[in-house]
Amino acid sequence: MIKIVNKSKKKIGVKTSQKEIWKILLKNRGIKEVDIKAFTKVAEADKLKIEDFGISKKSFEKSLARIEKAIKNKEKVLIYGDYDVDGITATAILWLVLKEKGVEVWPFIPDRQKDGYGLKYESFKRFEKEKNIKFDLLITVDNGIVAHRQIKKIKKEGTDIVIIDHHQKKKEKIKVEGIVHSTKTSASVLSWLMARQIDKKADLGLASLGAVADCVPLLGVNRRVVYWGLKYIKTKPNPGIKKLLAKAKVDLNKISSYHMSYIIGPRINAVGRLGDATDALRLLCSRDQISLDKYTTKLNQMNYERQKLQKGLIKNALIKAKDNQDKVIIVIDEKYHLGIIGLIAGRLSQEYDLPTIVISKSKDISKASCRSIKELNIIKSLRQVEDLLVELGGHKGAAGFSIETKKIAKFEKKIKHIINQSLEKYEGEKRIEVEAEMDIEAIDLKMARLMEKLEPTGIDNPKPLFYLKEVELVAKRKIGKDGSHLKMILSKKMVDGIAFSQAKIFEKIKTGNKLDMVASLDVNDWGGRQKVQLMIKEIVLK
Repeated sequence: MIKIVNKSKKKIGVKTSQKEIWKILLKNRGIKEVDIKAFTKVAEADKLKIEDFGISKKSFEKSLARIEKAIKNKEKVLIYGDYDVDGITATAILWLVLKEKGVEVWPFIPDRQKDGYGLKYESFKRFEKEKNIKFDLLITVDNGIVAHRQIKKIKKEGTDIVIIDHHQKKKEKIKVEGIVHSTKTSASVLSWLMARQIDKKADLGLASLGAVADCVPLLGVNRRVVYWGLKYIKTKPNPGIKKLLAKAKVDLNKISSYHMSYIIGPRINAVGRLGDATDALRLLCSRDQISLDKYTTKLNQMNYERQKLQKGLIKNALIKAKDNQDKVIIVIDEKYHLGIIGLIAGRLSQEYDLPTIVISKSKDISKASCRSIKELNIIKSLRQVEDLLVELGGHKGAAGFSIETKKIAKFEKKIKHIINQSLEKYEGEKRIEVEAEMDIEAIDLKMARLMEKLEPTGIDNPKPLFYLKEVELVAKRKIGKDGSHLKMILSKKMVDGIAFSQAKIFEKIKTGNKLDMVASLDVNDWGGRQKVQLMIKEIVLK
């Protein structure tokens, strides 16, 4: 059963003004009257200060001074990134700027299987040996803030370290040459804040891509970054991003946060999941057409392979989770590919509205990915059993850890107890939040255009969903290559509606039926003619 959570008591009807609708949308996002102007007229990202992100000015300046020293003295620098979109874009932003300044700089993106998550002394030393280089400065991006033991080992050998990270840190202080840390944004944004001090042309588009892909809240400072980052991509696109969009047949001038989340992001992530994540970095740093074509093809192929693998593994996990009686879902299997466990966790958490832990079981050391709900800080819960874990990292909404396989049973028992207690009063039913109930007769092109003023949409600023009751189904048909989607005509107003992946209910609904549904408003631009259409998220069957 699905619970519809209505964020507003007001119903939007034919006589509801645009001003009233706008007020409802802003109130639902917690935007106070004093902040409305800043939300509507988005100040330029270039004017953002480090203090806006809660970054220590003293520590930032120390970090910048150490990097500027490396530029001046032509030192050998390594940027140690991560294999997801945020880590790859953060690495690319800084590498492009330092390379332009003539620095001897190398990027390192860890291999998910071989190196695992986070900074590793062994991986750092292996790379030094492979390149026959002794690095003077190590810059970590999207990792490092909890790697106390690894950092001590590296510093012992004479390499200076600057950390640029957004993950939750421990209470224990970390001794390095500089730290740029904030949990308010992504690593890509922190990397851009540093890079723009070195070169004003630092890529804001890549910073915004990392922020969207890492699911940071798209309000306040992050809204400014992404709003202007999208404009940056339209006018000064990174050649790799431009190529990916062209291959996916997306008009560069119409790029939105949706395309970052569902078109570009998955393609970049796919190589980190199944192949060599450095190929994604190579695409973002390439400037010749041969390389751009080569890596775009690789990313697209990997994404296709990822989709096929993901489909089967999620089916397996859904079966395992079906009879779960706890306030946390834990599924364990040797078949779970390390590159896919995060996607499985995300899908299960979304399906059951519960925190989820997916463990890829191995002989000695197993690895896990976790996704949570807003009612539970998952990293805080996991820290209570950290003594059972080999490694742990993440933030309140997502985390990852490794564990000795022989300790899984003990871990499972303890974490279930902790989370069951934390969510004792939580129902755990699937919920869909809507802005308000809406009369279908009130829908028009003008209202759909009003929704666009909220862009860029994402976490904490979602694309508006509305609850429509007793909507007459005038006509229906299956669409798509495999006929898995529904196209409908609704009410006497003849409003078009599209319900993706919902053809399974085709036989359950009949023309003339009155349906309740949850949908967003979209503008369909076809052949120069624009009309409003409903993007139906859920049809509530009675």
